[in-house]
Amino acid sequence: MNSHYGLLDDSLQNHFSKAKTPPEMLKFIKKYVIYSENESKRGRHLFLIGNPLEKYSNYKLEMKEFNTKCLSFLINTATSSKNPKWSSESQAYLGVAYELGLFGLEPNGKNAFSYYSVAAQQNNEDGTFRVGQCYEKGIGIKQNISNAIYFYRCSAKLGSIFGLHTYGSILLRGELDTPSDFDTGLFYLKLATKKTDESYPYTYYDLGQSYESRTNVFEVEPDDDYAFRLYEKGANLNCPNSQYRLARAYETGELFQKVNMKISIEYYFKSANNGQIDAQYALSRYLFIGIENVLEQDLKNAYLYALKAASRGQGEAAFTVGEFIETGCGTKKRELLALWWYTISSNFGNKKGQSKMANLRYEVNMKDDGSKRGSIFCCL
Repeated sequence: MNSHYGLLDDSLQNHFSKAKTPPEMLKFIKKYVIYSENESKRGRHLFLIGNPLEKYSNYKLEMKEFNTKCLSFLINTATSSKNPKWSSESQAYLGVAYELGLFGLEPNGKNAFSYYSVAAQQNNEDGTFRVGQCYEKGIGIKQNISNAIYFYRCSAKLGSIFGLHTYGSILLRGELDTPSDFDTGLFYLKLATKKTDESYPYTYYDLGQSYESRTNVFEVEPDDDYAFRLYEKGANLNCPNSQYRLARAYETGELFQKVNMKISIEYYFKSANNGQIDAQYALSRYLFIGIENVLEQDLKNAYLYALKAASRGQGEAAFTVGEFIETGCGTKKRELLALWWYTISSNFGNKKGQSKMANLRYEVNMKDDGSKRGSIFCCL
């Protein structure tokens, strides 16, 4: 399922069909918004296998009805509801709809900022956080980092998990030209973990990084065992980064774990299927060679996982995709497409891609030149 085609997976369809009351609709829309944002970040819309119009053409009318129902609900609730909580939530989600182009709307940063601002004025925690994002990224308003920090802090104090996580991380690392405040940052990050669930599972990973000896640069005693347990909590909630870290731990024996490639591969699959590009590339390599009694060699899926990672900027994966295509391994052999991927890899700074690009370009040019010359046997 790709949210950029407006389609709902089975879980979302089931949730939508059961949403009858305003609280149920708002809960569904929150889930849909998070899902859509995650899909956008994963970049699944960049490369498609096959023709989506053939598979999904029957859903066009259904999605039109879905968009109309959701948009009408949000507008009516935002403007007419006597419940201030429902009204402010709807204002915030209308802002998201304009920012991402959901429910049939065209993306419009100014409209998004306007709706977020109204929600923030009503002390809506997520609307307040979104105003901070607009100021940080310049969405619908001139970029202003000082204002961004202010609204992130306000949203954290209002209890937004997004605000708690973001503001805590900023203080912890001294980001956005903010002086580092380790104790306060860790405090907010720990508060964020208390609100963590499957819809937003990412806080455990950052907290784990703070305690892991390999990545610890803060004023805290490293504790790899505690870090591992934090990653486990995140992984159980489908956090792709936590799943990737566990895959690495079981692969290498880090974080006091025994090497176990079966468990490692299981976590690589989970992380890769949740969009983690380093996991996708690692899984591609293992599928290419196979692992005795653990993983069968699968060249087609090795190519596809490399393609997923490459499509989102993993330079080594882009080079690997070029190799797959140049040799016809797991996919059709096409030299010009391979050259394109080597060029992409080179643009990502991959030196092997630069060398391969030059060599293959020379070979392709030689073939083109040869095809233009007449055969010396043309008169025989």
